[in-house]
Amino acid sequence: MEILINDYPVDFKLEGESTLPEIITSISGWAGERGLIFTDVIINDNIYSIDKIEGIDFGRIEMINCVIESRYNLIFSTVDEGVYYCSRVVEFISSLSGDGARFDQNDVNNIISGIEWLVEVLNKVALLMELNIHEFRYRDEKYSEFIERLKTSGSLLSGSETGEAVMYLKANAALFQELKELFRMIHMSGEMKNLILKSIDSPDILLQSLHSLAGELPKVIKDIEEAAISFQSGRDSAAAEKMNYFIDFMLRYTRTCYQVVPVFGVNPADISVDGLTLEDKNASIMELLNEVIESMENNDIVSLADILEYEIMPVTQGLDSYIGNLISHVEKK
Repeated sequence: MEILINDYPVDFKLEGESTLPEIITSISGWAGERGLIFTDVIINDNIYSIDKIEGIDFGRIEMINCVIESRYNLIFSTVDEGVYYCSRVVEFISSLSGDGARFDQNDVNNIISGIEWLVEVLNKVALLMELNIHEFRYRDEKYSEFIERLKTSGSLLSGSETGEAVMYLKANAALFQELKELFRMIHMSGEMKNLILKSIDSPDILLQSLHSLAGELPKVIKDIEEAAISFQSGRDSAAAEKMNYFIDFMLRYTRTCYQVVPVFGVNPADISVDGLTLEDKNASIMELLNEVIESMENNDIVSLADILEYEIMPVTQGLDSYIGNLISHVEKK
């Protein structure tokens, strides 16, 4: 029997499991240890939810293909859906006339359903990110208070006539705008950055990420060079844009390297170029990256330009060999 993760072979060995539920439990444990979420399973070209696998003839199974999502991707897409929905509600409320023309009870019910969905989204995101809803804030309002405001709005609307609902929505349109900003705060939070580094992608996504990083590297090197020149010539805003892309690239590179260890069993200490291991290479990169961020925070443009030109550039130029070696090791697994 062959076991795949999102159509991709993975380093997973059965250890005496003799039934489908036992296999599903083992794979769920494997996924959970890596911060992944196991949602569905494809067996002989048929898809099943992992909690609805009763009655499947175990003896006729030739291949199990597990559908797995990373915690980060699930949160990111959920937050994006929240932002999009709030934008639609804000636009809809602004289009309402004072007398509520073209607004009926069906619209009220849709808004109520949307509010209930937003409450679910906020609770789901808090659970997956392990946010303390009584401490995480946007401006002076706690995360938990946004949830309560939504619940109150839903209750008031459910007992309102159409005209009353229009007046209430117009008076409280700011709630949905503030929710958009709350979702954006979640995107930029320290908790999200930690999740980006620690959450594990599925094997196919990791391999795609390595190829993507290799393709982007020439642009990153060019951006570093141009950023250093821009800083030296006083064009700080242009340089800052280049730096944002560079930092994002390094964050994705670090995250990918972090994940290939548990997913593919690749040891960074076993990959070396000219006697320097990937493990040591990444340690030096992170040290320099911290210096870059510190210089940016202190607005020390002179030091920042020097670090980019004389330290970051040489280190980054050698990354292509390491990424190529990583791809080779992963594809052999």
